[in-house]
Amino acid sequence: MSGEQKRVLGFCNLGAGELFAGRFRILRSIGHGGAGEVYQAHDEFADRTVAVEVLFPGSGGMTLERLRRELRLVRELSHPGILRIHDIGAADGLLYLVSELLEGESLKARLQRRGRLDSREAV
Repeated sequence: MSGEQKRVLGFCNLGAGELFAGRFRILRSIGHGGAGEVYQAHDEFADRTVAVEVLFPGSGGMTLERLRRELRLVRELSHPGILRIHDIGAADGLLYLVSELLEGESLKARLQRRGRLDSREAV
């Protein structure tokens, strides 16, 4: 994680029960990734549980228009190994990405629990 990412980590501080972007009821913090903070949320409009990633301010020069282009490209792909993106947007000056919520163990937790992946698992 870069120094800039460490500096802005916690920039969002959404707590359980808060409504984000007028639509997503935060259930819990999942963690943070390379681009932002990730939350499990209930999409009150679509009535489903989703992952909401709120992007770090200035994250890689990301703009709403760039997110729109990427969303259009990703929607053309269909594969079990590709995360489905439901929506993108901006709220309170922050860009966000909404995707399906994948349950299970993170790669970090798996590596801490069992160590290095063998080549078959990695593929």
